[in-house]
Amino acid sequence: KDPRITAARPDLADILLKGIVNADRYVKGKIYQCVLGNIFLRAAPGPSSPQTSELLFGEHFIVFEEKDGWAWGQAQYDKYVGLNHYHIMFIHGYQSPLLGFILTLI
Repeated sequence: KDPRITAARPDLADILLKGIVNADRYVKGKIYQCVLGNIFLRAAPGPSSPQTSELLFGEHFIVFEEKDGWAWGQAQYDKYVGLNHYHIMFIHGYQSPLLGFILTLI
């Protein structure tokens, strides 16, 4: 499986991949929508990590894990997997000022 477009790590994978890839646990992702012009996806946490893809305004991002200010997930459009750092995220109408770009849960 191509790791660039397969939402799976040894510890976590998309529930749709259960029985296809091995992982410690499988989760159903939450679908968010990019409401800024663009958001970079990174290979690993940190601003110096290589960019794997980019979300553009209106594109959807499936989030499988939120940890330490980073969201790990998969872009629905090009299927690329990555992390993004966030400052502002709207979740069920609640705005958190601690989080980095704007996504909205749909």
